[in-house]
Amino acid sequence: MFPYELRFAQRTARIQGMIHYTLNTNTIIESSRTEIAEGVIAVCQTLLEPGQYAMPVPQLSDYIINIRENGESGLLFSIEREGYTIAICAVADSKTSAEVMWIVMARAYVSLAEREHPAEDDFKPPIKPNSIPWLAVMLLGTTDETGAANWLGDFARCMAWAWVESRSESS
Repeated sequence: MFPYELRFAQRTARIQGMIHYTLNTNTIIESSRTEIAEGVIAVCQTLLEPGQYAMPVPQLSDYIINIRENGESGLLFSIEREGYTIAICAVADSKTSAEVMWIVMARAYVSLAEREHPAEDDFKPPIKPNSIPWLAVMLLGTTDETGAANWLGDFARCMAWAWVESRSESS
C-alpha cells in the first residue's frame, strides 16, 4: 500500500455515516443522515428516476440535474448548466454498486486528469472508499465560475441520502 493510500484508509476508517469524497480535491466529509430534513429527502426522491430535472430551488432553476443511472448498480447523476456538466456524482450502498460506480468515477477522473494535466509524473489515481454508503463527486472546470461551489456538495449529499433511503424503503 502506498503512503497516500494508507492516509486515505486512516481518514475514512472512523466515518460512521456516508463518506462524501470529492475526487479532484481529495476532500473527505462525513455525512450523517440527520443533517437532512425529511422534506428535503422527499423532494429529492422525486428527482431519482432517469431523466433531466430543473433544480427544485427557484434561485438555481438554470441548473439541470441529469439522472443517468438509478438501480442495483448505483446512482449516477450530473449537475449541468447552460449545456456544460459541472459535476459528476456517484452513490453506492452495496458491494455491487460500489464496484460499478467506482469504475465509472475512476475512469472519468483519469480521463479528466489526462486532458488537464497530461505531463504530471506524480499523478495519483483516486482511491475507492473502503466502506459504504459513499458519495463520490468529481468537479469539472466551471464549478467555481458558476457559483455552484457554494451549494453543490450539500445538494449532492441530499440526493445521495434520498437514494439510499429510497432503496432501503423498497427492500
